[in-house]
Formats: sequence, C-alpha cells, structure tokens
Amino acid sequence: MKMRSLGIPSLSALPNSFFSFLPWVLFTAMVFLSACGGTGTFQNLTQKAGEQPQAEVSDPIKFSTGVLCDDGDQILTSLDSNSLKDTPWGSGREIVTSLPVGSKQGEFHLFLDDRDQLVGVIAIVRDGLELGPYPGIRRWLTRTKKTGFIVESDIDASVEGIRHASYHLERGKKDLHSVVALSRAGAPVLYIDSRVLPGFAGILAANSKGFLQRIEGVGTSTLMAEQKDFLSIQQFASAEIARVGLCDDPNLDRAVEGYQNALNIGFQNVLYEAEAHHRTGLAYRDQEKFPQAIAAMQKSLEVRPAIAEVHHHLGTVYERMPDAERAIEAYLTAVRLRPNYLVARFHLAAAYVEVDPKRSIREFETYVALAEDRQREQDRLQRAKEHLLRLKQN
Repeated sequence: MKMRSLGIPSLSALPNSFFSFLPWVLFTAMVFLSACGGTGTFQNLTQKAGEQPQAEVSDPIKFSTGVLCDDGDQILTSLDSNSLKDTPWGSGREIVTSLPVGSKQGEFHLFLDDRDQLVGVIAIVRDGLELGPYPGIRRWLTRTKKTGFIVESDIDASVEGIRHASYHLERGKKDLHSVVALSRAGAPVLYIDSRVLPGFAGILAANSKGFLQRIEGVGTSTLMAEQKDFLSIQQFASAEIARVGLCDDPNLDRAVEGYQNALNIGFQNVLYEAEAHHRTGLAYRDQEKFPQAIAAMQKSLEVRPAIAEVHHHLGTVYERMPDAERAIEAYLTAVRLRPNYLVARFHLAAAYVEVDPKRSIREFETYVALAEDRQREQDRLQRAKEHLLRLKQN
C-alpha cells in the first residue's frame, strides 16, 4: 500500500526522540503485568466545533479504528490510505495519521510490535484541547496519580515562557493510560494522550521527550530525559506480552526468546537487566524447566541481590521440584527483605506444614495478623485459617 506523507514526522524518525523512563512507571507496569490479560478498547468520539457533548461523550481523544492487540493491516483497512505515514519503529513499525479530536485535529501515532500487533496509541493535539466541554476528562485528571513539572518555551526564554504542566497515569483493567496537560489561564489543557499495553509503558509514556517536543512552543521540560535501551526494552515488552498471554494464549517459548533477545542487545539500566533474567526464570518455571529457571533467577540476583520478589519466585521453583528445604530458605530471605510481603509469608507457612508444623502455625498466625484487613488477600486468608484449624487439631 503506497502512502502519502502528511508532513507529520513519525516519533521514531525524530532525532533524540527515544523516550523518557521513570522507574516508578516501570514498576507500575511490571506489577500490572503479573495479573492482567486481554486488550484495551479505544473509541474515538468526535464533536462539532462549539457543540456541547452529550453526557456519555466524555473522551473525544480515544481511538475508534481498533483496539490494542489488533493486527496492523486490519487497522489500516479502516483508515484513509492517503492520510497515513508508515515508518520503522525498532523491530516494529509506527503508523501516523490525522484524525478529529473534538473541534481540533490530532496526530495519532499507532505503534505495532514485531508481530504487527497494536501495542500503543499516542494522540497529540499540538495546540491543545480545551476541556471545558468535557467534564469527564476533567474529573479523570483530578482523580489520577499526578506529577507536576515545568515546560519552557522554545521561543520565549523569559519567565513568561515557563508553563506549569502535569503528567497523569492510571492503570486500567487492560491498559496503561497517561496524559500530559498544560495550564492555560489557570485551567488544564490536554495535549498528549497515551494508551499502551503495560510492558511498553517505559517507552510510550505521554511525558516522553519525543512526544513533548511535538507540542507547539515547547522547548524543554523538567521531565524530559533521553530513553536508553529502546531496542532491548521493546524486546522485553514483547516477551512480557507473550508470557502472560496479554493478546492471545501465553507462549512461553516466544517469551524466553524475547527476553534472550533483549539480553543479547544489552541494557544500560540494571533494573531491566535483572528483570529480564527474572522473567526468563518465570517462563522456564511455568514450563517446568526447573534447572533453567533456577539459573536465570540466580543471574537476576547476581545483578540485584536484594529483590524480595525474585527470592520468593525462586522459592516457588524449589517448591515445585519439590525441594522444601531450599524453598523455605528462599521464602525466609524474601520476608526478611520485606517483612510485610504477604504472599511470600503465606508460602513460607505452607512450606513448613510437613517439615515443622509448630513453625507453620506461627507463620500462618503472623500472616493472618498482617492480612486480616487486606481485601486482595481474602482468598489466601481463608485458606490460612483452614490450615491453622487443621494444624491445631493435630
């Protein structure tokens, strides 16, 4: 399909445009990935200029042509081929098109991975979308996690050229949603909207340098930073999607291959390096390839030795072998590193059931005391109480 350029540069083609990384964004994505699955739905709701939207029309910047995980060619069949730009994006590709956003036109950047699955949608309104007609977006901005920052004009270097901005992040059931809003006359104006599969949050967040520089008049900001390890993070994210089955059934072989590709490319950020080994170990564990799982997790601990999650997951490998003694040792290390690590405490107590019932009782009682008011722990809490009842009866 021959495509005519709109004159909108793809973000992957901009110099110095690989994206900023915030450690807390990565951790948010990783925690989310451990429990999620499926796709996120996007719906583009357009309004005529000056028309008051109906109550249900609260987000005009959503994308209507496809959903996350959709096939790229399938999406393209629903878009005007004369308004598209298709460029490489690492091992995938980026599609750029122009679509209505309320009374404005927005740049929509669609990111597809090496399997041509839609993994991210970035919408940019270069001159900003006034939010007066959209109370739903205003409410969303007030309730989400917010980080304030400053942007400086690329034209006006005086104090008048400095503007306050905010970066908002929310974990949805199926995606991660982030927004950049700038203050205008004391009210927030939406400029960038990012909706991505969780593994890609580190390279497709709305506050990334390449996106911020698409805003009219913005030169630099206090959140701008160069993104390192773009290609390896892209492989890592694709591996995560395969491991947890975010777009289709889990594919552990593909996950291991993706993590190894990422490690072969290399990371400057040791957090990613350690996690790539850790996640490789999880994939091997779920394939019941226990020696490989242990080796991968031990490599992770060589890079970052004091990570409670890795010790806990190493314990689950030993428990499945089964090797109760080593499982207990790993669980003990996990709870020493993080005393309120509830799932590790539960597994520690369960591991003691056969080898030391009295110690198991103490550990279950500790777990129950810590977990009593935790809504997410209610299923495990019930099982712990049942274990305690049986142990005390014997």
